[in-house]
Amino acid sequence: MQLNISDNFKIDADKIVTGRTCIIGQSGSGKSYAVAVFCEELAKNNIGFCIIDIEGEYFSLKEKYSILWVGSGQNCDINIDSVDFNTLSRNIILKQIGVIFDVSDVINPNEKVQAFLKALYQAETQLKLPYLLIIEEIDKFAPQNGKTLYEIEEISRRGRKRGLGLMIATQRPALVNKNILSQCNNQLIGKLTLPHDLDAVKIFFLDKNNLEELPRLTPGYFFIQGDILPEGKKILIRERETKHKAMTPSLNMLSVHESKSISELKEELFKAEEGTKEETKDIFNIKINSSDAINIIKNKTKGLLGIGKEATILSQYLELIPIFECEVKFVKNKIIGKDYLSKFIYFNALNGDVINPKKGIKPQIKIKNILGLNSIEINLVNLIYTKERTMTELEANLSLSENILRKALQNLIQKGLITFRKEKNFKVYYKFSKLKLPSFESLFSDKLEVQSKTIKAKIIEPSISLDHLHELIKGLKAESEIITCKTLYYPIYRVLTVKNKVKKSYTIDACTGEVISF
Repeated sequence: MQLNISDNFKIDADKIVTGRTCIIGQSGSGKSYAVAVFCEELAKNNIGFCIIDIEGEYFSLKEKYSILWVGSGQNCDINIDSVDFNTLSRNIILKQIGVIFDVSDVINPNEKVQAFLKALYQAETQLKLPYLLIIEEIDKFAPQNGKTLYEIEEISRRGRKRGLGLMIATQRPALVNKNILSQCNNQLIGKLTLPHDLDAVKIFFLDKNNLEELPRLTPGYFFIQGDILPEGKKILIRERETKHKAMTPSLNMLSVHESKSISELKEELFKAEEGTKEETKDIFNIKINSSDAINIIKNKTKGLLGIGKEATILSQYLELIPIFECEVKFVKNKIIGKDYLSKFIYFNALNGDVINPKKGIKPQIKIKNILGLNSIEINLVNLIYTKERTMTELEANLSLSENILRKALQNLIQKGLITFRKEKNFKVYYKFSKLKLPSFESLFSDKLEVQSKTIKAKIIEPSISLDHLHELIKGLKAESEIITCKTLYYPIYRVLTVKNKVKKSYTIDACTGEVISF
């Protein structure tokens, strides 16, 4: 496959997509223009790429080509502050989607670029499919004097083996980290006049005459050399097919037909990011990171022997499940007197299940069938499930009036928990389900410390009533009560996969790494 970057010169696409390329030229040399021509050729040939755009000058590519625009402006396809970079990275590589990663209006562009490149590198480590990363104004992220983003150094050294190509562009080669610049096996070098910049690129020139011609080059002309053309040649970059730079976005430009792959990706990303937000919460310690979670699912989907085809990950996000940490005070009878003790019980605040956080979020005791009963009704269930009872016996056991008991019994009958039969002139109440009440002591867990963390996740709010928990505790144990209750959050990963055209969702416990039904 050839990239037509000049009217009289074409480049083998593989050498660009899998290689290390630098495009260098001072302001006015046509450097950004040349980068855009490469983007047009990549888009035209359906080759996946992502350009890191710090000046907001590449959105006009959407005028003609189906490209995903990630940024913070109102016309962007995807909001850079809410998108999950892991999901984005996997999908753009798998679907070979062109991306404009626009940080021109971002407060801290280096932070966003670093987070995205980390996700992109991790995705390529797993997928190993050809994809090209283009970084404009590389000196802003990898300066010769200052801190270089670790991810850029890693990509420049090891990205090739993973299928991740790199193209960097700069006006000032003297300001670029030399370790990264020296990795570039392909070069397009345009007009340069500053001595330091000329000195920085002289390592690329075998012909001294070409180096000396750089200050006299006309805009648009570049010396192209390296693996793509060992003998070197001066070329004129072809005219762009889309408008260039500093142009206000128009609705006409943004109405270009969107490819099916981008439409599907946007839908997946919107689903993944829906409801996600960054907040500070008290969270159980996360021991499984997002990459671990992906590997767990990939291995699981290979089949029993672990040798089959693994599923493709479509989306993934962190979800925080609310947990009520209840400290319960109760009485322990002694031969003489009483002792007041306290223990901790952890309730899943979505369904009331009792969990032991040390063992994960899977329920240890399910109580949904009795959650919502008041303490009198729970006492009745406890008595009737132990032995069939008459009204007289129930009155004697609970020291409550017949009217109060009848109302509670009728509610339990309506819920299908008990029933009755008539014997002579009285009713005998007996159990009507296989319900088994938990013992009070079986609810206890050791207190587990949590961390207060600011984290981006889909945060689920509690849906059960604390009043129901108070009634539950009183019903299970006389003279007991909840004295404190805190809302903590348990982390899980939600992962959507596709295999053989069938989509499937998985849930992973982020503390234990176990794949669970939830």
